[in-house]
Amino acid sequence: MRALALSIALAGCYQPALPRGVPCAGNGECPSGLVCDTSRALPICVDRIPALEPDAGAADAAPPPDAPPDAMIPPAFAAVASARGDAVASLTYSLTIPPGAGRFLLVSVQLGSNCTAAVPAVTGVTYSGLALTRITTIVGTPCGMLTTRSDQWQLVAPPDGAHDVVVTLAGTANTVHSGALAFTGIDQTTPVRASAIARGDGTQSSVDVASQSGDLIVNTVGQGGGIVASGAGQTERFKRNASGDNTLDNSAASTAAAAGTTTTMTWAFTVTDEWQTISSALKPL
Repeated sequence: MRALALSIALAGCYQPALPRGVPCAGNGECPSGLVCDTSRALPICVDRIPALEPDAGAADAAPPPDAPPDAMIPPAFAAVASARGDAVASLTYSLTIPPGAGRFLLVSVQLGSNCTAAVPAVTGVTYSGLALTRITTIVGTPCGMLTTRSDQWQLVAPPDGAHDVVVTLAGTANTVHSGALAFTGIDQTTPVRASAIARGDGTQSSVDVASQSGDLIVNTVGQGGGIVASGAGQTERFKRNASGDNTLDNSAASTAAAAGTTTTMTWAFTVTDEWQTISSALKPL
């Protein structure tokens, strides 16, 4: 009798093992007490869903999209404005520079005359009240070594937005031309790798500047008759034809990717007349 009572007691305590490892039902259900592990190729019933193990390759994962890239940021043209004045000692005009990394501003100035009067010096150029520094200058053409002047000026990290370019002269010039060109992706320590100047009298200008692959070449020109077009491979950024009355009373600018260790920039003109031209090679950021 005692043996029978013990058997009945043990039977009341017995619970069969849950059927772990069996496939989940089509609707994802499992026997009571088990859950369906759907992380497996063949979902099965388990006691609990295993915790996800850390991804061993997480440390080698790609950086977030906003991480700075290792690749060089190529130079790019961003904005341009130009202006002209008659018998003035200063010139003011507005330029709007968009936001961007590695901003750089280059301003050209051309002073013309009738080949007899000496032109004044350019005493300063500012943008939003910030002083630019002169890159290079050229004075004179075949008709007179003091009667024309061309400059290029620079400003690293100019403020974005709309601001005034102000060109100030030491005296009154017969004609004043100026162009402001903004860029992004330019080296902020030594932005200009090299510059070169040339002068002449004819229907075409040409100047060679030292450069390297990745540089952006900026060329500015002034001529007395009229400017037709920039040379092959150059992108015209502005052209302002005013008159044939004074030397350099027509101006323009163009850009081009560096063509190697030397890059040639050219322009074609309507008639033979005095010209000056400057090229600068801008280094990438």
